Amino acid sequence: MAKRKPIPKEVQDELLFQSGRRCCLCYGLKHDLSVKPYGQIAHLNRNPDDNTLDNLVYLCVDHYSQVDGREGQSPVYTLGEIKRYRRGLYAEIEAVRRRGAWPTGVEVPYLSIVHPLEPVPGLAGRGIQLVDADQQLYLSLYFRTSLYHGMGLPQNAGKWLYIEAHMRPALMLRVPVRAWNDHEADGLVHFLRAGGAGQDLHGERLNNDDLSTGDYLYLWQEDGEFRLILSVFAPSQAGIALQARLTAEAAGALADYLEEVGFVEHAQPIG
Repeated sequence: MAKRKPIPKEVQDELLFQSGRRCCLCYGLKHDLSVKPYGQIAHLNRNPDDNTLDNLVYLCVDHYSQVDGREGQSPVYTLGEIKRYRRGLYAEIEAVRRRGAWPTGVEVPYLSIVHPLEPVPGLAGRGIQLVDADQQLYLSLYFRTSLYHGMGLPQNAGKWLYIEAHMRPALMLRVPVRAWNDHEADGLVHFLRAGGAGQDLHGERLNNDDLSTGDYLYLWQEDGEFRLILSVFAPSQAGIALQARLTAEAAGALADYLEEVGFVEHAQPIG
């Protein structure tokens, strides 16, 4: 018997993030949004080699046996039914995340001014800085091909964004996040140009068996504006988050920068 293909780690990470480890059948049938930490990933077409996100769903143990059970058994639920429940779950999970993180009754900085940044020796190449009109928040972004710099340090090769947020008078965050595959990189640039579904990038996991991330960047559209959350979490789960808004012009300038430095595959680095 041929050995089945393992689900790529980046696909598993994306599926677990989108579902929040909730079972879409529990949600669809009972509106149960409780976390199922010991669930399993099912292949909707029952082909274990088809590891596309559209063919995968996270289910509790009981519902898994009814969807991806033994060969010859007929699934209890239809494919279309499961996909509709999954769409509803993902939309609600995203809405919960937004409501829980976005401040109310507070004037959130609106980044509208764009500055080019010169290369930083030993740190990164040229970057881009976004500033609000009151000059209270300076968000500086640099493209890097490794998390670390220096002799003898692990390279963690990939497409990293090193972000520094300076908020007057005395707050500074340094956050490295990564596009873990070409789909994430292309999706971020497309979102900055055309809007649509929210996009996120994260850094290294705090624990190998945990969904929590040490560093996180999330962008989405709401009320006709681009919004972002930049957050850092320590292993103790203590965290700090920064919220900001972007004009369409600032979002477009960031997309231009990402294309020019080679963050996406179809662009060539120029600096």
